[in-house]
Parts: sequence; C-alpha cells; structure tokens
Amino acid sequence: MKKIPVRAIGSPGSASKATADFRIRDLRAITLGKERVEDFHRHDFYYILVLEKGKGNHEIDFESYPVTHHVVFLVAPGQVHRLTLGAGSTGHLLQFQAAFVQRNSSRALLRRAGYTTFHPLDAAGFKKISFSLQQMLEEYTTKQEGYEDVIQAHFDIFFVELARHREASGDQHTYAHTHERLASLQDLLRQHIGKYKQVTKYADLLHVSPYQLNALTRTFLNKTASEVIQDFVVLEAKRCLLGTTHQVKEIAFQLGYEDVSYFIRFFKKQTGHTPESFRQSFK
Repeated sequence: MKKIPVRAIGSPGSASKATADFRIRDLRAITLGKERVEDFHRHDFYYILVLEKGKGNHEIDFESYPVTHHVVFLVAPGQVHRLTLGAGSTGHLLQFQAAFVQRNSSRALLRRAGYTTFHPLDAAGFKKISFSLQQMLEEYTTKQEGYEDVIQAHFDIFFVELARHREASGDQHTYAHTHERLASLQDLLRQHIGKYKQVTKYADLLHVSPYQLNALTRTFLNKTASEVIQDFVVLEAKRCLLGTTHQVKEIAFQLGYEDVSYFIRFFKKQTGHTPESFRQSFK
C-alpha cells in the first residue's frame, strides 16, 4: 500500500518569513470553478479552509463533515484528511507554520480553535472574518511596505472573531477554560499514548481528579475519559495503518501493546475491522 503523503506549504525560495511560513489564496484561483477532489493526505502545517459558498464533503481523521456555506475547517499538522469540493465553491485557503503565530494571545486562540475541526458560522460572523481574510490576501498579493505586519494584525483579528463566534452562546470564560483543558489532554495523549492509557494518569498530568476529568469529557464530548483515550488509540492506529507501511505488530508495539493479539481484538471491537482489513479497505 502506498502511504498517505505529507505535504509542505510549498513556497521554496521565499525571501521573507511571511511568505515562507504563511500562504493565503482565493479558492477561485485554485479550483477555477471546477470540482476539486483530493485523496487522503497530511500536512506539516496548519490548513484552514474558509468557505463562503460550498458543497461537497470533508473527511478529517476519518470523520465526515458536510461542506456548506459559511463554514471554517481547521486541520492541524499531522491530521489525515481528504476533500471533495463542489464546482463553484468560493472562499479562502490559509496555510501556515506554527512559527508564524507570533503573539501569545493568538497561540492561545489557535490552540482552543484547533481542538474543534468544524466551525459553522452565521452570516454576520462570517462577514467579520471574511474582511480580515480579504485584507490578508491583498497584502500578501501586493506586498507593499510593512505588509508582513498588516498580515499578522489581520491574522490575529481572524482568530479573535472566530473565537468570539464559538464562545458567544455560553459563558466565555468557561468555554475557553474547557477548550484549554481539552487541548491539554490532546497534547498529553499525543506525547504519552504509547506508555499510558489510564484515566488516573492523565488526570494527574492535568492536575485534576479522575472525577473532574470524566465530568469534563462527559459534558463537552459526551464520552467518558476512558472512551476518549480509546478513541485516540484507534485514531493513531488508523493513521499508522494508512500513513506507514509498518506491520501490525510494529504499530501495536508503538502504541504500547506487547500482546499483538490483544491489540487486534481491541481494534476490531472499536472499528468492526481487523487492522489489516482496515488497511486493505483503503487500497
């Protein structure tokens, strides 16, 4: 099986940091009014698809989302996705390295927003972020004196407006705190999933009780903390199965399972497929 490709921003020889670590494009210049179909791939950068008008489907980490009007998709580095974008779709595509995010406040906003892949907006909310995108595109295209600073400023505004829209329906402090905790849990899972799978361990690392961690995941994700951990194991297994040519036993060991048979039974219970049949189904 050919492994899932990893794409880079693709701006070799860029003279400035802004164009090396950041790119913005009008979707019409990419699609030329035609349907666009992309197979599974990953990026080593952040990828934000902002759709003013759209139809199709976007599958991210093996979960399917509808492509509709006034929606933002945020794909973090390493996530697996494939996209079918219908003819006539309009909007913008943002691509940037983590190093491009300079202000601490913007890093925090990106961290919170990045936990959620699918961001539907209303017309008023979309209008606000659209203005910043148009300004970034103009500066990126014309490259007048000081354009890098202007791009950074509108980049920050874009994330502020996106966060405002997401948090408008509830208590902003609680919403932000919850997303920060969930983002921290995701970070810890990425770092330690091959070693730890106990709820108590992740609760300790987050400086909360297992009860508090379960309350957090139940309230926001409608899952127990144990289910969140199991889901992450399955996701990493799927990424390895489709993104590498490693044998199943190697993937099992990488994820902390010494008993390969147990790993196969666990994966089949969670997905309905053995690891090998899941891999074969994507050939």
